[in-house]
Amino acid sequence: HTRYVYQEACIMEHRYNVFNDTPRGNHWMGSSVSGSPRPSYSSRPNVNTTRRFQYSDDEPAEKIRPLRSRSFKSTESNISDEKSRISERDSKDRYINGDKKVDIYSLPLISTDVLEISKQRTFAVILFLIIQCYKIYDLVILKSGLPLSGLLFKNYRFNFISKYFIIDSFFLYVLPSFNIPRLTFKPWVVYLQILAMLLLNIFISSDHEFVLISLIMTTWRKLYTKELSVTGSAINHHRIFDSSAHFKGALTIKILPENTAMFNPLHESYCLPMDTNLFKINSIDVPIRINSTEEIEYIELEYRDLYTNSVELRSLSKKDFKIIDNPKSFLKKDQSVLKSHSNDFEEGSTIRYLAVTLQDIGFYQIKKIVDSKKLNLKIHQSHLVVPYCPIASITGTGSNDRCIGDSDNVSFEIQGVPPMKLAYSKIVNGQTFSYVDSSLQPEYFESPLQSSKSKQSFTQGELNDLKWGRNQPVNINLDSSITQDGKFAYKIDKITDGLGNVVDFTSLPEELKKRYDLSYNFNVHEVPRAALEERFDPKSPTKRSIAIVFEEIKNWISDIPYVISLSYTDAQDKSKKIMNVTTDSLTKVLQADLPGSYNLEYIESKFCPGEIVGKSNVLVTMPVAPTMEVKSFPILDQCVGQVGLNFELSFTGAPPYYYNTKIYKLENGERKLYDAKRYTSEGTRNRFSYSPPKEGNYEIVFDTVSNKLFTEPIKLEPVKEYTFKTSMRVKPSASLKLHHDLKLCLGDHSSVPVALKGQGPFTLTYDIIETFSSKRKTFEIKEIKTNEYVIKTPVFTTGGDYILSLVSIKDSTGCVVGLSQPDAKIQVRRDIPSAAFNFFEPIKEAKIKHGSVTEIPLKLSGEGPFTVKFKPWITMETL
Repeated sequence: HTRYVYQEACIMEHRYNVFNDTPRGNHWMGSSVSGSPRPSYSSRPNVNTTRRFQYSDDEPAEKIRPLRSRSFKSTESNISDEKSRISERDSKDRYINGDKKVDIYSLPLISTDVLEISKQRTFAVILFLIIQCYKIYDLVILKSGLPLSGLLFKNYRFNFISKYFIIDSFFLYVLPSFNIPRLTFKPWVVYLQILAMLLLNIFISSDHEFVLISLIMTTWRKLYTKELSVTGSAINHHRIFDSSAHFKGALTIKILPENTAMFNPLHESYCLPMDTNLFKINSIDVPIRINSTEEIEYIELEYRDLYTNSVELRSLSKKDFKIIDNPKSFLKKDQSVLKSHSNDFEEGSTIRYLAVTLQDIGFYQIKKIVDSKKLNLKIHQSHLVVPYCPIASITGTGSNDRCIGDSDNVSFEIQGVPPMKLAYSKIVNGQTFSYVDSSLQPEYFESPLQSSKSKQSFTQGELNDLKWGRNQPVNINLDSSITQDGKFAYKIDKITDGLGNVVDFTSLPEELKKRYDLSYNFNVHEVPRAALEERFDPKSPTKRSIAIVFEEIKNWISDIPYVISLSYTDAQDKSKKIMNVTTDSLTKVLQADLPGSYNLEYIESKFCPGEIVGKSNVLVTMPVAPTMEVKSFPILDQCVGQVGLNFELSFTGAPPYYYNTKIYKLENGERKLYDAKRYTSEGTRNRFSYSPPKEGNYEIVFDTVSNKLFTEPIKLEPVKEYTFKTSMRVKPSASLKLHHDLKLCLGDHSSVPVALKGQGPFTLTYDIIETFSSKRKTFEIKEIKTNEYVIKTPVFTTGGDYILSLVSIKDSTGCVVGLSQPDAKIQVRRDIPSAAFNFFEPIKEAKIKHGSVTEIPLKLSGEGPFTVKFKPWITMETL
């Protein structure tokens, strides 16, 4: 406690409180002569304001009198005069002198018997404030760019100004009609008020910044801002004035150190584990901050049970608590808390920290602390609730092997002091997703801990029933749909209760997490998907097979075997049969031995039921063997008569069709196989032509037919209906046997071989065309008796490009056939190569020594490479 000792030289009549009986002024403790402002200690909390002057008991009573100054006497007389004047003054509210007459028109519109004048003024002011608050609301809407209803649809500012011009004007205009004292103004004042409100509305609705408002607010803070005094109270230093003029003598103030104590000064939260197997903690140490130079002898703690609310006082002696050298060891959360206590560790500080060991859950507060001098320390109010530490567990319903589309079906069961906060992780295929759920509490639960700010002390009403400090169970059910396959895991990371106790499970081994239900794992598998397909099967009686094809998914091998349910409906008696098969592959093929309808009922894997995508029904019919009908028509030539046959084919059965033909040649009464061919028809009708390369008698036989279903060839019978005979003659033809262009020198000629076909002797007609002049010269060769002939070209005396073209051929029967075979190209050079010695001097000789060599220049013309022959004096050599 702080003790104040006042010594006054004068004798006083009786004792009185200096702070209550003296006018305000600069007479406070520690005031200087200069009159520096000091804060009022009368406003300081938790300080005893009953302070008395000390006087001598030896003084006679009649000499004791109150200390007064002349200024006080004059002030008292002024106050008495003012009271007398007040009784005589006319009151605008209630009191009216009996000698004066009352004007009925000046009385309030609402009788004072119904509503007092002061309340009428209050209601008028409240109504005005409501209008202004609504104006501020519309102003916020206007500044936000939102639509504001009014006279104009688009000009929202005009709507705002016009709206409140009408409302303000109506209020200010009607207000004087009520004749409320101090609120009844003259008409010109009312008009000025309306104009002022209109200007204010225009100003605040503009798009510019409120410079005037900022200036007003700055001036207001400068004049009316309170400052913190030494005692911790807030005062306005402008209102402090020197009131010590009435004191005479000396005032001595002695301030002794204040002995205080505070429980849990670091505002930490504590809890005790319910199960000590997981966390080996049986007790907690809570610090007490002591501000005293004396040793602490005795501490009395008040303990309340959380479940019975029974109160118990626990007395602690020196052996029950210990001195703490480093209070940082008690900090579990924010180390910045020590910044506010940084002066506690300076040299010469009287601050000490004690530690009290607590082993029971419940409510704690300090009731009394006594030092070695048997003095009680002032106790700062601080409460501590020690509950059970929050716990949590995960439970999952369902199999450990699930399917895409299933629900998580995971629930968290947590217990702690509400409201709680749970941090957990969801791990999908090694990827971690963190989640935090806060404000977890039972329904309709009420607690002083529900406020956003942490509380260090509680009211008596909150302490009457401590059920809010008990552990409450809360369940969280996760029921989201699974959209991804893989390995899933849920883990509880951290749980925080309403008092701030945090239990972190992240550092625990995985084995402990599984043992105490702090983690939950399961596998998710993809849903198998399959479709029904119809395939060709030559071994099946229906030539069809049923294939169930599964989509290839990731890790499908771990999901086998697949189970397939297939139903068959007979085409005749409509009976239904169910077939269940299994497969370890992605495709299962079944023979369709009987015609009917095959339907895929359902599929499933080792873990999940499947989905049928695409085709689920196949209708199988008994196929019909293919047949073929053939009609023939001769191919006639005006020259040689029949040169081949045209066939029209028609098929029955399922396309495509394959048919084989055999061609026999009849020579000297013998039938020899000449050729065999296989043809394909994509449709049910087809045309086929055959022209033999050589003349003679031929027989064409259509042997077999097949299709995609009946791959084994089916013999066409009777054979006579599919056998066609014909005698054919071949038209004569001729073609050049030259496969490259001819290149000749000027004045040369060449030979061109020709191949002839048909019945000789032949007459061959050909042309030689000059391409540079388009001149054409026709040649005719008769009586060619062989099938090969060599055409000898004439001598080409003009260089250029020539074309030898076969025109027609005529055989022994006189049949003339035009030819369109490729032509032969002949290139004739326009110049003759020449050579000469190329001496630069007129003398065409060269002299050399015996045994030496020389070079003789040559001049060549033509196209290289050249072959030059020269003759020396002795021999002829070729270079």
